[in-house]
Amino acid sequence: MPAPFALIVLNSGVIHRVGSCRLSVNIARSVTADLGIPTIRFDYSGIGDSEPRRTSLDRDQLAIEEIREVMDFIEKSHAIKKFVLYGLCSGARDAFRACTLDPKVIAIAQVDSYAYRNFKYYISHYRDRIFYVGHWKRFLFESLPKHMSNLFSRNSKPENTSMFVQEWEPYPSRESVVSDYSMLVERGVQFYLLYTGSWVEQYNYENQFFDMFSEVEFGDLITLKYRRDTNHIHSDPEDQELLVRELREWISRLK
Repeated sequence: MPAPFALIVLNSGVIHRVGSCRLSVNIARSVTADLGIPTIRFDYSGIGDSEPRRTSLDRDQLAIEEIREVMDFIEKSHAIKKFVLYGLCSGARDAFRACTLDPKVIAIAQVDSYAYRNFKYYISHYRDRIFYVGHWKRFLFESLPKHMSNLFSRNSKPENTSMFVQEWEPYPSRESVVSDYSMLVERGVQFYLLYTGSWVEQYNYENQFFDMFSEVEFGDLITLKYRRDTNHIHSDPEDQELLVRELREWISRLK
């Protein structure tokens, strides 16, 4: 008898299928070993062990095409017709887009996905900067002396601290994401969402998600977490262990 569904763990950016700090490996092992759910990690074309692909599709279109190809392969080879997608950062957005296009996806887990600043975001943003002592220490002992040094230096040039600039794909409009979430809720898709402290430039308080998408009646389809002290790639073993455990428990409740 085939499993009720399979979990597909997606690439994040250009990180291959092992995942940041081996996070993808740990998720896959935990879900398969503890729940008996088949878990698949694969690399998009041109990442890790996957060869580049000749195509006219752009990066986003190709990612969705390959996710659907993997689902079709698993359905044909293992008779599994339902899927859960997990993704971090760009992988979270890939999971979302694939879910909107393919009804075989019954649930998605997103870490640091779409976020839009709202009124409460700015209240939290400026409150933290006014009352957080660490911010003033950094300003007085790091930022201000550096600024003054550059100001009075005759040969002052903008400092380049990076070898390259990462180009991120533009977010879709909030309205289009609201429309997509509404459609997915109507379909009964379930969501696990986690935002970390690394996303503070877009997301900085616990229930911002529900305020961002207040038009959508999520009901009990959402499991939402906010961890201000956790970084984006989950480099801390305790943070990673917590995420893996929560994902495993969330997946165990899916039907």
